[in-house]
Amino acid sequence: MLSRLYMQTMPSSCLRTDTSTQHIAPATRLRLIRSAGSWAFDPLSLSEGDLFDTTCLIFDVVFAIEGASEDIGIQAHQLRPFLQAMRSVYQHNTYHNYQHAVDVLQAMSVFLVDAGCVPPISILEGSRALVSPKWKRASAPVGTLKDILSNVDVFMLFVAALGHDAGHPGLNNGFMVCVFSLHLATAFNDALETLQKSAGTCLSAIFDHTSTLERMHCTLLLQLMRNFGLGHLIRSDNIIFGDSITSTNIRGALVDTVLATDMSVHFKWIKDFNDLIDERGPLDTTFDTKCEKAKRRVKILACQALMKCADISNPVSSCSATFHSSILSAVDRSVHTQSRRLGPEH
Repeated sequence: MLSRLYMQTMPSSCLRTDTSTQHIAPATRLRLIRSAGSWAFDPLSLSEGDLFDTTCLIFDVVFAIEGASEDIGIQAHQLRPFLQAMRSVYQHNTYHNYQHAVDVLQAMSVFLVDAGCVPPISILEGSRALVSPKWKRASAPVGTLKDILSNVDVFMLFVAALGHDAGHPGLNNGFMVCVFSLHLATAFNDALETLQKSAGTCLSAIFDHTSTLERMHCTLLLQLMRNFGLGHLIRSDNIIFGDSITSTNIRGALVDTVLATDMSVHFKWIKDFNDLIDERGPLDTTFDTKCEKAKRRVKILACQALMKCADISNPVSSCSATFHSSILSAVDRSVHTQSRRLGPEH
């Protein structure tokens, strides 16, 4: 299965050649923009073509930010092949499919709009489709999400949200590990044995039975980035699954953000996040001489918190429009509290 998915990350002449969202009919474009700007976004009501166009429009918002193209190193239209390839590696599962990926991306965009990191998608409406002049961030209090997240960080979060389940086979990590360890020949008939082996037995072994699926998603996502014009963003970090706190680019942050979606590490992550806001925690007692590493850790935990909230946001999409704001405020307050403890000089 991994070999087949890996082949899907290779450049293909079958990818759609349209490089701009300007091909979308005006009425459809307006409908998608307004849909993507709402907390009540419903991916199940959209066709696959509409989902892809919505994805492109959401990423266009990043490139509407002043300096974003220069920071990221590409123009908006150059991203389309990557987005097309990302769509192609999603399987037709009941839940972990392309619809879910776009749903999580949209939730992430709503969080970052509320945080003041990106403009509302309505900036793309009508004559403002090309967004000139570019949108400029307002000044932000030290330690808030708007302060600690750069344009590249925002782009990373969008990529992580869209690609966090890339290639998902529709099975969970427990299944992957159990199937690898069972003596299938004696426990099941030959037909079931063949089915389970093809479902991912080797996949668990490849990733040492730890966050099997999430590591696979990261592997595919990084390969897509290399093959479709984003390799320059992940080139200098030589360790895929190591300690990314000292990483000099988005690769480590991207991997750590996606790995945090593994619910088996949820309670450990909660402890780490509580340490972030607990004055007795390790961030307060051991990072005083390692300020850069401390700031990096704050940023990573903030990105992971946003990713985890976006990943499970769908059940509350029908709640009031202020619900997501309360989630964002909780994350922002926690990050701000720790950043203040690091001191203004840092």
